Amino acid sequence: MRYILALLALFLALVGHAQNVAVQADPCANLLGRWRGNMPAALARVAIGPAAAMSDNIMARHWKIVEIQVSVWRGKEMLASGLIHKKEGVRFSDNASVQAAVQNLMPGDRLFIEGIKVIEPDGVTRSLNPIVLTMN
Repeated sequence: MRYILALLALFLALVGHAQNVAVQADPCANLLGRWRGNMPAALARVAIGPAAAMSDNIMARHWKIVEIQVSVWRGKEMLASGLIHKKEGVRFSDNASVQAAVQNLMPGDRLFIEGIKVIEPDGVTRSLNPIVLTMN
C-alpha cells in the first residue's frame, strides 16, 4: 500500500497536481537498537524498556509505546510474563516480576516483547513488530 501511495504522489507531482499526499512510514520497535537476534545479557539488564523509531532514521518523529506483553524464558521454563500498559509510556519497572526477570537475564535466556502498541504523534494507536532476543 505504501508503494502505491508513493507512486501516486510521484505521479501527481509530475503532473503538477500534488496536494498533501502523505506516505505513512512504519516505525520499528527495538530494545537498545535491536529487535531480533542476539544481545549481551549485561546490555539487556540495563535497558529501561523498548523504544519505537524509524528503521531508516529519515524522519525524527516520536512514538510513545503504551502497551507491551513481556515474557522471559530459560530453556523450556517461563521465568516471568506480564502485561504492561501505561499511557505515559512503558518501562520494565512498571511490572515487578518482569523487572526482576530482566535484571536476572543470563546467556541462553530468551526475551520476548510482543503486543507492542504505540501512539503516533497524531494520536493514532498502532501495533508494531515483536522483539525476540536471545541473550549471549
